[in-house]
Amino acid sequence: MKNRKLVSRFAFGKGLAANVGASIMFAGLFFGVSADWRNFAWTYQYGTLSPEQSELEFYYTATISDGLDSWEYKIELEHGLTSHSDIAVYQIFSQVENSPLVWDEVQFRYRYRFGDGTSWFINPLLYLEYARPMVSTNPNAFEVKAVLSKSIGSRFDISVDPVYEIVFAPGVKHEVGLDIGLSFAIVPVFSVGLEINNTTEFDTENGGVEAVAKDYIGPTVSGISGNMWFTAGFQFGGTPASDPYRFRLLTGLSF
Repeated sequence: MKNRKLVSRFAFGKGLAANVGASIMFAGLFFGVSADWRNFAWTYQYGTLSPEQSELEFYYTATISDGLDSWEYKIELEHGLTSHSDIAVYQIFSQVENSPLVWDEVQFRYRYRFGDGTSWFINPLLYLEYARPMVSTNPNAFEVKAVLSKSIGSRFDISVDPVYEIVFAPGVKHEVGLDIGLSFAIVPVFSVGLEINNTTEFDTENGGVEAVAKDYIGPTVSGISGNMWFTAGFQFGGTPASDPYRFRLLTGLSF
């Protein structure tokens, strides 16, 4: 088993390098200002697209577990509705080690930004998301998130996102979480940061309440040039239920 995992992680490393390289090449074609630049890989910040502006984003997430490693590929198209709101649709694909690529689900997202970034001491944003699986026997999911952000000067940003999700049809499960991101801009177009993420799932189907917690912590880096941006994050799992490691790369192109 140990040898198999070494081979698996070597293969993961090659796949990771290939995907990072492809994304950097993709970025190089379009580097040329993006409205939805993300400083964090898992934590959301205060901000929405401008009216009638659109953005194409690609997420690559790799998870190293004690069993089989897995990968998720997410393609997002988002569009600004008003000066304070935008919408997005995601197509999500996944792959488990030694298995074919699967089209998992479609997600729909709505964001509403309160104020103009200076109206509040802490800038609030409402985030709503619905996930519809491609297989009818798999559960649906609805998520509501409050994004609370604060900028200190021109370099330091903090974002705290309490999250609630309900998974249903079939069954019902509840999940609460807290995402925290801290970032520092070394220069205006490049920042480094730290993310701390927690989710706790509550299963009440068997007459009792079973809680499973997953904690992650790790660094992030992000950069922007023209209408193209990228964000990368690597995290370590902190509980027995957590995966040992996970990595995410995001790229976005606004138009």
